[in-house]
Amino acid sequence: MITPISVLRGLTAVLALLSTNAVAHPQPRQSAQAGNNNELVQPVYRALDLGSVKPQGWLREQLEKSATGLAGNLFYFYRYVKDSKWLGGNSEYSDLHESVPYWFNGLVPLTFGLDDLGLKDQVKSFLDHIIENQQSDGWLGPETTPQTRGLWGRCYIMLGLMFGVDWRTFFVEGTFPEVVYTPRNQAYPWLFTHGVNLAEAIRFPLAIYRTSHDEALKTQTRTAVDLIAKFHTSVAGTIIGDEAITDLNPSKGAELCTSTELMFSLAWVYQYLADNDIADWAELTAFNAFPGKIWPDWWSHQYVQQENQPWARNLTEHPQMWDNVGSYGNVFGLEPNYPCCTVNHPQGYPKFLANSFVGTDDGGIAHVFLSPGKSVYRFGQQ
Repeated sequence: MITPISVLRGLTAVLALLSTNAVAHPQPRQSAQAGNNNELVQPVYRALDLGSVKPQGWLREQLEKSATGLAGNLFYFYRYVKDSKWLGGNSEYSDLHESVPYWFNGLVPLTFGLDDLGLKDQVKSFLDHIIENQQSDGWLGPETTPQTRGLWGRCYIMLGLMFGVDWRTFFVEGTFPEVVYTPRNQAYPWLFTHGVNLAEAIRFPLAIYRTSHDEALKTQTRTAVDLIAKFHTSVAGTIIGDEAITDLNPSKGAELCTSTELMFSLAWVYQYLADNDIADWAELTAFNAFPGKIWPDWWSHQYVQQENQPWARNLTEHPQMWDNVGSYGNVFGLEPNYPCCTVNHPQGYPKFLANSFVGTDDGGIAHVFLSPGKSVYRFGQQ
């Protein structure tokens, strides 16, 4: 359970970044088996502190365009951010109250990847508001009754994730659905077969492994990666699914949110498994699946895209094309379908940048994602 105190600690850490130029200094890791089971299993490669990896070349150009495009301006005009209930407004697209948490989850790594003062002002303004409006029992957020409160939005505020289902029962050969067709009356509910959920859920077994020290969960994570890659991965490197997964046929397309979440999951899993094919997959998603869905100036995006897609227009004459996507799903726009991709896509490249360099066993660093960037870590400085 995440307590109000632990939430505040997460917010305090972000506030500290707003007022410091601290540099990450990775320390040699302890063995995963060292100590007792009360200790967290440490990854093979450690993530560096946010802001200690800086973009260069085309990646910097893309992040700068994101900052001057939708990501950096949603705070000023987009109803699900500017008028969000988190900020005292009235606009939400979901009872989960996830719009601003999604936005914040992407804005923070973008802000410190670029060290952008204007974006820092947005981050601080948002944090000041939610802390100043913390409820009397410590709750952060707009929900005022126990019946309306949930952890999902708060987990994204903390750049984390919480699931309400046990994915350990799903990532099992013979159980994992190789093909899922309409009417999709499979044994597992839609929550398991939603493409974005699947992209996020790759991290689930490892998250439990960190506290349980159960090596079977580490093995199951590798199995999860392999099953998704074999049965539901597009040529461009994302998970195929018009909201829900189907098979390897690219006609259903893939949601922008899916590739956004997949990059981060693969980066996190790679730090524990250190299998180079996982890093290759993260790069494939970053260089192909993700940018293809975003307009060059970063002011618009698609909801879904197919490989070799011949057009980006309203497809009212093809209602059978998708199961749970509107006819404007291929169109580039502010909100071509569900608004989640509008507020969630900005986290894609900033988190890819942040994880492109990692700390190693010997206290050094490694450049694990082959994209233009640099680490400001300096050897020997504590």
